[in-house]
Amino acid sequence: MGVLLLYLAEGPGSPGLLSTLVQPSGQQLCSSMVAAFSCALVCWVIGVVTLFTLLKESHWYALVVVVALNIMTGAVFLSFLGLHYALVVLGKEGRSATDPGYKEFAIVAHAAADLGGWISIAIFAFSILVLSLVFCQRGRWKGVGWVGFFFVALAVLLFFLDVSYLFLIPFGVWELIVAATFLATRAGSPSASHRLKG
Repeated sequence: MGVLLLYLAEGPGSPGLLSTLVQPSGQQLCSSMVAAFSCALVCWVIGVVTLFTLLKESHWYALVVVVALNIMTGAVFLSFLGLHYALVVLGKEGRSATDPGYKEFAIVAHAAADLGGWISIAIFAFSILVLSLVFCQRGRWKGVGWVGFFFVALAVLLFFLDVSYLFLIPFGVWELIVAATFLATRAGSPSASHRLKG
């Protein structure tokens, strides 16, 4: 959802971020984008921590690295989302798209989003790689692992095509696959200690 809203706000054919933010409909669009990405980040970190609690005995170091990196990424992502939300608030206060100060702040927010976004997407892809290596050692989770490897390769391709933000779509799909597999495995296993075992 967040990616779709981002595309509508800043994708090809959009009037431009500044022009969007000075209109009430554009302000609502950007506010919804910030909210969608914020909720997605919280859910992802909860999911990673859940996997850590179930896999820590066999893959403690790998999972600690993934958890730590994703907590850091969540903070980075929320920081530049906060800058975008500040642009929304300034727009609601009547700042003109031609205001030099508003333009400069928009450039700063966009630069922060570019850097933070690249770092975050790289960490998301790295997390999928590590988790996929773990999953490939665990019976019925092997399929999820191989799907993860495909998505990591896709992340590299999208980076070279200069559309790395689109990786957030397969990343979200992979999260749903992991969640569904987790629920199916948990339902079929009588013991909590064996939930992720083949």
